[in-house]
Amino acid sequence: MFKMKFGDTLPRSDFGTGGNKQAPGLELG
Repeated sequence: MFKMKFGDTLPRSDFGTGGNKQAPGLELG
């Protein structure tokens, strides 16, 4: 679904699916 690299750009990512997932977030898609 949200295949974006939010984990890279944001310290806290709600959509850390496509990111580096450094912070616990909602895994969508």
